[in-house]
This record gives sequence, structure tokens and C-alpha cells, in this order.
Amino acid sequence: LAKTSVPLLFVEKDRKLPIKLHVRDEKDIINHALKVIEEQKKDGKTIRLPYNMWKLAMDKCQISYNDYIKLDPLSRDIVQAHWSAVKNHHLFYTDPKTKLFVLTVTSLLLNGECCGRSCRHCPYDHVNVSEAMKQKTFWNGAFFDKLD
Repeated sequence: LAKTSVPLLFVEKDRKLPIKLHVRDEKDIINHALKVIEEQKKDGKTIRLPYNMWKLAMDKCQISYNDYIKLDPLSRDIVQAHWSAVKNHHLFYTDPKTKLFVLTVTSLLLNGECCGRSCRHCPYDHVNVSEAMKQKTFWNGAFFDKLD
């Protein structure tokens, strides 16, 4: 190649840009993930979420620094355990204090709607939770926490 000041990326012949993918809505992503998971189960494979589902779940468990620094140490441990579980495609994690299993935002998204049980990481803003149960929880910036 002749010496040029233009990087090779720009001098390749017939170079085509990636095809722009259509934006999929949340329901499409979840339905696709359910199909993929079912196929993986049928084939006896370890479940790995499709990238779009994993990304959706990771986006749902983001927390701002300002909210994070307001949390007490136990709540920070919960945030870390949840984030780590979602990052590693797990559908639940063990609560650092109670040692009980807690559903991740990923498994709650796969349900498709709020189950009404006042889940800690509900991505549906507790829309089906009774008012009495809502009175016992609050959003701490990362998850729904129980009032003492």
C-alpha cells in the first residue's frame, strides 16, 4: 500500500458499515430470551441469557453514585451481590444477611409482569402489590427495602 496519512480503516475498498439493527422493545427481548432459555434447557446446556436480555437486566440494576453512598453497609452488600449475580447470568442470589435466596431483576423481568409479592428488585415498580404491602417498603435508590 502506498504511504498515506489516512488510517487503513478508511482506505479499504468496498467497506460497508454495519447494518443498523431495529430497536427491540422490552417485551420482544423477554420473549426471545424465554425461547432461548427453553432451548438451552431442552438441550441440557447451562443457561446463558441472550445479550439483549443480559443488557436489559444490567441496565435495570444500575445505581447512581449519590444513591450508593447513602446506603448502609448491608444494603451495599446487597447491591454488590445482586449486581454480581446479574452480571454472571444468575436468576437468584443469596442474601448476605439472611442467607435466603432472592430473585434477581433478570428472573423478575422474565416473569413479564409484577407478581404482587413485593419483590426486592421488582422492575415493574410494584404495580400489582397491595397498598398494605407498599406501606412496608420504600425505594432506597437501588432496591425496595423493608421499613424497620
